[in-house]
Order: sequence, then C-alpha cells, then structure tokens
Amino acid sequence: MERIGQADPWGWNPAGLTSLAANGRRVQNGRFVLGAKRLKHFINQEMLAPNVLTVPVDMDVIGEFVELADTAESDPEYCTLRPTWKSDIRWISPESGATFDRFQSAFDRLDVARHVRQYLDLDSDPRLYAGFLHTRSECTDANFHVDWMLTNNEAFTMLAPVCGFGDGQKLLYKKMTGDIAEYEYRPGEAIVFGDHFIHSTPPGSFDPPFTLLVFNFGTDKMEHWDKIMATTGKQCRLIQRPDGRLDTLRWSDESSWTIRPYLRENDRGREQVGAEVRGS
Repeated sequence: MERIGQADPWGWNPAGLTSLAANGRRVQNGRFVLGAKRLKHFINQEMLAPNVLTVPVDMDVIGEFVELADTAESDPEYCTLRPTWKSDIRWISPESGATFDRFQSAFDRLDVARHVRQYLDLDSDPRLYAGFLHTRSECTDANFHVDWMLTNNEAFTMLAPVCGFGDGQKLLYKKMTGDIAEYEYRPGEAIVFGDHFIHSTPPGSFDPPFTLLVFNFGTDKMEHWDKIMATTGKQCRLIQRPDGRLDTLRWSDESSWTIRPYLRENDRGREQVGAEVRGS
C-alpha cells in the first residue's frame, strides 16, 4: 500500500482522464481508450471517486466469519499482522492451505469478482490472492493511502462488514475534487475498489470491535504479479499467485522478502519444504 501525502494527494492526474475524451479519444463502456491501449479506469459518479463501486453480498456467507472474528487471533492456524498506523488494526489471515480454503470458498460463493471482470486481463477466471479479517477497536489519526497503484485495475480489494457495527461504521475516502467524504458500511453490501482509490479508517473508538472481511483479487496472469504483490504480500503471509500456487512470504525489511512454495501435502507445517526465492 502507498501512503498519500497532502502535496500531491493523487499521484496521478484524474483531470487528464477527462481530457482524453475531450481531445477526441474514445470512451468505451466506462474505460478510457488511447489508441490500441486501454486505460481501464472508471469513475463512480455518485461517490465522485475513481475505480470504486458498491455491490450486494450474501449475509449468510459473510456471517460464517462472525465466530472466527472472536477466535482467530488465538488460533495457530491463523496469523495476525499489524500495520504501523495510529490504530490497533489487525489483519488476521490463514496460515494453512485448509484455512485459506475457507476464504476461497466464500470468495467463490459471493462471486464479487463478476462485478469487475470486464476490467481484468484474464486467461480464465479471476484469482483470489488473499482473504483475511480486518479488525479494529480504535484509531487516533487518519492514514490516507491507496491499496493499488499503477496496476491498471488488474487487482481489486473488497471490504464487507462482518460484525461490530455499533453506532455505524464508516470509511473515509477522497473525492476527485480532493474533498474528504464518508462511505457508511451496511450489512449485505461490500465496497470494491482498484487503482488510486484514496481511503482511510476514520479516527475514533469502536466498541464492540469492528470486523471486515477482506479479499484481494484480480487477474490470473503472472505478468502482472510484481506490482500486485507489493500490496497483498504485506497484508498476509500465505498468498495465492495469479497462477494458483500458494506461497509463504516473509518480509525482512520494507524492500526485500523470502518466498517459499506452500506444499499442501504437508499441511500441518508452517514453513513448507520447497525452493526458496528471495526478492528485493
């Protein structure tokens, strides 16, 4: 994820997208087209923000994670990571193939990827890279950031509320005007976003703790993986690549990591036997 500063809150030029159409380029099905290359961005006119939409989700499937929200942090089959933000946010993710399958099953049944399939470069079907729970009980300061930058909408995030609604839970985001707005989470609805959607947890205390179901998903083509892994690889330690292979990933610092293929036939282990790959 990329933190966004105040001097250049977009890191891109949304006005430039409008000028493409104004200067005689074509707009097809919400996508900006320049010559033979598609710039696959779209604008939510109601939210006045890029590459974001809200979609219905089945609360029966979402409800399967209510109990897990209370128990996963003490379960060795799950991993808890904490971002260095001014909050107590925890990302609780699978540590085994069996627990990853629980999120994969929910992803398949909710079928949220169908809403953005038209933007993805696919050989076959959209791929789930990571599924996890986002839990928080307090935040002292906003941390505006984007999940995805310069992937050309080859990856998306889904956030769906699971439990802990309290007096209403919200997501802060920035409109294309630079104004800050609020999206209110609702049972049975998810928010899905791709490149350059600037957002933050709002400051405040949340009692009971608020929990979201999160999916990172997108293209099934490995040629896009390097840009995608820069985000999803920092939120979970067990991730699925576009080609369907599960990897365990450990970051040694902000720019280097170690990857090992996860072998399902030895599903009881944390560090699976396999060729080690280091990156930077």
